[in-house]
Amino acid sequence: MHSRAALAVAQAAILEQLAQWPQAALCCDGRGQLGMIPIYAMPAARLAAGQWNKGWRSGWRYYWTHPDAPEGMTVEVMRVGNRGARLISLSIGPAALVLAATLAQLAGEYASDKRRFRPRILRLPWIAMEAIWLNTDSLRVVDRFLSRLDDRQGDAFRREAMARARAFLRCSKQRDKE
Repeated sequence: MHSRAALAVAQAAILEQLAQWPQAALCCDGRGQLGMIPIYAMPAARLAAGQWNKGWRSGWRYYWTHPDAPEGMTVEVMRVGNRGARLISLSIGPAALVLAATLAQLAGEYASDKRRFRPRILRLPWIAMEAIWLNTDSLRVVDRFLSRLDDRQGDAFRREAMARARAFLRCSKQRDKE
């Protein structure tokens, strides 16, 4: 889902950077593309219990690309309250191009799938994991995961995330006892 506040924050940050960019003329030719993928978070206890559909939208990742630009921009906007948004980061480099290409490839692969997979970013900073999360409404359909950070995909990502979440919870309980 789009957020008008988040989109405004992302557009302002991108326009400010484009004005300082060596290829600033590219921002005005109408061929640049702005895409977005929502970012979701999940509590360790739910993840450890295998409750994968219990995440919440914590922000948005916007990515700007241009066919003539050797790199793109990635902007992260954090959700603040019900309608607010705050800029978290902006980076210039190949990450935006890789994300756009990956999402285009996934859209092609799943275009005819009747299960309606929706791409999201699942960010789990407390266990140092992140993946593109292909989620559906149905609890009977296994979600798909594609991680760029450690090359874990699908069930391998799921198993590793659950193991790390359980270890994280054990460490937290141990610290609480001390």
